[in-house]
Amino acid sequence: MNDWLKLEALAALTFVLWLPPAIARMPKLVQGLFLFGSLPFAIATIPISKRLILAQSVLNAEEAMDKRLIQKELSLSTAQQERNLEAQYGFAQNLHPEVIEEKRKSLEALIDEESEPEASELPTSRELALAVRKLIQSGVSKTYIVEEVLGMRGRNFNDGMKLLDQMLQTAEE
Repeated sequence: MNDWLKLEALAALTFVLWLPPAIARMPKLVQGLFLFGSLPFAIATIPISKRLILAQSVLNAEEAMDKRLIQKELSLSTAQQERNLEAQYGFAQNLHPEVIEEKRKSLEALIDEESEPEASELPTSRELALAVRKLIQSGVSKTYIVEEVLGMRGRNFNDGMKLLDQMLQTAEE
């Protein structure tokens, strides 16, 4: 038999045996018998209620885990798509191929150097300056360009900003 049906039947029997002493005038002995008779039915509802509560909590937990799993799969899928786009197009999706190529060349040049480059050692060619200008026009911040593209962090950051300004002036000429 269904647990819900059992619980409802036991609760109804408990209520039916409890109700007459509550509303009718009866001798104390009869009231005691009715109340004592309702007690086993009330006690029998406890394990059934526990099973139903446990079953409901398991269902709620499974629903919550399913929602979390769906969210995690969605975020992983989105992250994978972003990595694929980044691998294909670089860090900004709207960059022109020549900008991406210049970025790749400048990053390779920075990686090949053993120590941190000095501002005078970095290439300041017109092509690189145009690529930097296109990066800024596409919404990339100057800080990102100085730190990530030029590789000038920390104490070299100010030199990197000066170099970036020189490149922008070169691109405007």
